[in-house]
Amino acid sequence: MSAPEIAEMWMTDESHVRKVIHDFNQHGFVSPRPRFRGGRPRRISNDDQVRIVAVAGARPDTHGVPLTRWSLTKLSEHLRGEGIAVSAAHLARILAEAGLSFQRTRSWKASPDPDYEARAARVLELYRRQPQGGVVISFDEMGPVSLCPHHGRSRLGRALPIARRNSPRDRVRR
Repeated sequence: MSAPEIAEMWMTDESHVRKVIHDFNQHGFVSPRPRFRGGRPRRISNDDQVRIVAVAGARPDTHGVPLTRWSLTKLSEHLRGEGIAVSAAHLARILAEAGLSFQRTRSWKASPDPDYEARAARVLELYRRQPQGGVVISFDEMGPVSLCPHHGRSRLGRALPIARRNSPRDRVRR
């Protein structure tokens, strides 16, 4: 159908029909649902959002950042260096729209000391077999570091919600 026929069928202006056809030819199926609303113009384009999701889904060390997991502030700082200025709060909304959620990871700390194993074995042996008539006292600058789990955070695909029963938040006071 021609633009005048479509305009007559939808009871609209021919210039509007031509604009919609042009937008469809340029942007494809995204064009019938444009993302403009009232207020100030958007600062982050669709291409920027795709880039943000791609960077958030990758490990930071693949982008030259010496981290193993992104935090919202670190990701925001990294994107600012790439020319995409986005706050951590808006970044969280963009990643939630893309189906990425904040997950906790678990890692363990280890000593960089090459003689750690031998020293730890010696101290543990003293605890197991105390000297005759002696007391074993050990001091550490940092406390127990070897097997202490340390929770971190990362972005992963959204999982199913965890069902909670009899939670204090579920109870209603009367």
